[in-house]
Amino acid sequence: MKKFNIFHIFFCFLAFVAFFGCSQPTAQTSKSVSFLIKSPNLKFNETGIVKFGENVRLEIYGSGVGVGVLNVGEKVCVSGVCFDKVAFNEKYLLRAHYGDFLSDILRGVPLYDGKNVVKNECGFSQNFDHMSYKVCAGTAEFRDEKNGIKIRIKDL
Repeated sequence: MKKFNIFHIFFCFLAFVAFFGCSQPTAQTSKSVSFLIKSPNLKFNETGIVKFGENVRLEIYGSGVGVGVLNVGEKVCVSGVCFDKVAFNEKYLLRAHYGDFLSDILRGVPLYDGKNVVKNECGFSQNFDHMSYKVCAGTAEFRDEKNGIKIRIKDL
């Protein structure tokens, strides 16, 4: 019978670390939502599933059939067509909001680093010049009155 030397022990340790030690799965959660986005260049009013992980992915369904996918990661991709985040905002939201603007709405977190946040009994609201954003009881709603933009995500 062969004896293990220090090299074998070290090699086994490295193999163990390589296969198990560094492999931490990315936690991903999802929820069913009613999704509305109304802008001059993009319109959806459907149900969907939002998946949260490193990226935010919204799978949009109409009558139970997949009609689109909105993926917000390094870029914003709408049904396979990808844009730089700020370019997406300029084209579809008619304003060059910061890069994670859409992701923040989908996540239901305060916009613009929490500027003008007013907390209330069911969540919070924010008001900027001609824009308003409210998160309350499972519903996030953004409105840009000047540009005719409305985004609403409601938990089902």
